[in-house]
Amino acid sequence: MRLRPASSVDTLVVRLGLAAGGAAAAAVLAVATAPGPATGLLAAALAGAAAAAAALRLLRPLRRAARTLESDLAESRQAFERQRYELEAAGQRLQLQNDELRRANEVLSQLSVTDGLTRLHNHRHFQDQFAREAKRADRTGQPLALALVDIDDFKRLNDQLGHAAGDAVLRRVADVMSAQLRDHDFLSRYGGEEFALLAPQTDLAGAVALAEKLRLEISRADLAVVGPAGRPTITISVGVALYDGSPSSTFDAADRALYDAKASGKDCVAAAGAPGHGRPRGC
Repeated sequence: MRLRPASSVDTLVVRLGLAAGGAAAAAVLAVATAPGPATGLLAAALAGAAAAAAALRLLRPLRRAARTLESDLAESRQAFERQRYELEAAGQRLQLQNDELRRANEVLSQLSVTDGLTRLHNHRHFQDQFAREAKRADRTGQPLALALVDIDDFKRLNDQLGHAAGDAVLRRVADVMSAQLRDHDFLSRYGGEEFALLAPQTDLAGAVALAEKLRLEISRADLAVVGPAGRPTITISVGVALYDGSPSSTFDAADRALYDAKASGKDCVAAAGAPGHGRPRGC
């Protein structure tokens, strides 16, 4: 059989057919060597088919790689979701711990300025508050009154009824006085059976009226304490002074007025004179 000369197209077709391998290569080779005008077109079609087969063989590993990648991505998404959930749970636990710590700090802060028995402000907090109110009075020119309150014959009550009864009296006196005060008044347990009251924006007459109100309420209150002779009468003495520009001298003036109230028979209110006079007024 006589073979026609191979053209460049035929050569390409043969190469593509060989690349396809197996039966496709043999078919391409047969077409390439066969005579006839349709040989070139047929060879081109076969070459396209062979190229498609070769492309499919190349796509198979790509598909496998794509499936593997998709599986890896799914696992990664699951791992990411688990980590996100764990982080959110950890964040919630941390927030709860922060809230508990904040509440604990608030309790500790409150305890540091509170008298454990009466739940009033303590001595240290009174000193701080007095300094703040004094600065405010200096700045605004508004009056500031101080009252020192002492439970009369408290030592005798403790000796007769015991310290538990004395503690009950302290708590009850604190409750009764607190109920009579305005929102901006500041009552503290200064020490022992003595209390200190700051009355901002209050002149001397107003402070005396407030102290008298406290004295009357205490004398009328049922303090729920029973002794050998029945329920003892609990009274208070109060010394009042107006802020004179110095917290220490104001405190001394109120203390002297309290001494005068005690010396005048107890169960009464004594007020220091107007600023600059220093002479207390009797009950």
